[in-house]
Amino acid sequence: MMEKELKRIFYVTPTNYIELLKGFDQIISTKRKEVGNQITKLRNGLNKLDDARKQVESMTAESEIKRVEVSKQQKICEELSINIQKEQKVADEKQKFIEVEKVKIEKEKDDTEKLAADAEAELKKAEPALLAAQEALESLDKKYIAEIKSFANPPADVATVMSAVMIVLGKDPTWASVKKELANPKFVEMIMGFDKENIPQKTMKAIEKYTKQENFNPAYVKEKSIAAGSLCLWVRSMEDYGKALKVVGPKREKKAYAEEQLRKKIEYLNKLESEFKELADRLAELDATFQKTDKEMLAYKRELDDLQTKIDRGEQLVTGLAGEKTRWEASLIELDDQYEKLVGDCILAAAFMSYCGPFPSEYRDSLVSNWKSTIEVERIPYTQKFEFSEFMAGQAVAREWQMNGLPTDKFSFENGVFVTRGLRWALNIDP
Repeated sequence: MMEKELKRIFYVTPTNYIELLKGFDQIISTKRKEVGNQITKLRNGLNKLDDARKQVESMTAESEIKRVEVSKQQKICEELSINIQKEQKVADEKQKFIEVEKVKIEKEKDDTEKLAADAEAELKKAEPALLAAQEALESLDKKYIAEIKSFANPPADVATVMSAVMIVLGKDPTWASVKKELANPKFVEMIMGFDKENIPQKTMKAIEKYTKQENFNPAYVKEKSIAAGSLCLWVRSMEDYGKALKVVGPKREKKAYAEEQLRKKIEYLNKLESEFKELADRLAELDATFQKTDKEMLAYKRELDDLQTKIDRGEQLVTGLAGEKTRWEASLIELDDQYEKLVGDCILAAAFMSYCGPFPSEYRDSLVSNWKSTIEVERIPYTQKFEFSEFMAGQAVAREWQMNGLPTDKFSFENGVFVTRGLRWALNIDP
């Protein structure tokens, strides 16, 4: 390696050249490895510091985004919470109102049912007479009707009953009218199907003059005419039913009015309950949204806290190593410069190791000065303030040796390097 340059610089013999070459190869190999390792460690350290700084910047930017999301979600949660409270208040008031209305409606329902029961009870009083009249009419035979129709001059009691029947039917109470109606083959059906629910009050008053007569008795009239007896019973039952309706009518109207009001209130209650259900569904939906948003917000908070912890640690690391970074950068510049000048420095070190052992300090310095001049002519990079012992061992080794008794002068330190770093037994003249 660099055989021509070394021979030209030092004018050495082949034997000395081999020794010089071995020394140079050993020193430059060791120094390249040593300085290269230091450069690699420093570069790795600086790269990691730079990566840490970039990660801190990236996490800081990410934390700002997370912080905005947390703030946004928190605001949404607050608005949802306020809305839920408002909606809950409305729902509670509506529920209380519904409960009160339910109690009122239940009471009105009971009252309506009592009105209906009272009206039905009044009507049931007239039922026995109606049933008796119905049975009597069902037992009428055509021959009994023909019997009445055959009277040219009917008995007074029979005529009275038939006049009363005509008045109930809304017909002329004459015997001619009676015979005309009796001629109708569906007369009995007409009587049985008569609308007893709507007997006019005028008719009720008109038949009173007949029913008040002492002989207007079904049993008595039946002795003169079976058909007339049955019809007498029918007139009596219509009167009783009409009188019952007079009492029951207002009750029925009151009941119908109460039922209508109850129906409206039940519809209103159903509407309220439907509105309450919608409100409850809305509340459930709001609560679900709140729970989801709150969960997302807590997740963002946890992520933000984790990021902040990492950022704090990263900043502590970067800040704590800021001084080291400056020193490492300066050291790296020095090491790069040293690595670039290793060839020249190793040439000087190898030559110093090979030739300077027997000489005193002044002569050693003179040789080194001459070698530096020659190296400069050859344009080989080297350290201007090159010191052999510093280059080969360093201050830490010097202090250790001095603590163990080595004199502190440069000459003694150089001799120590010859002894410990040389490839062969050192040839030194040490005073």
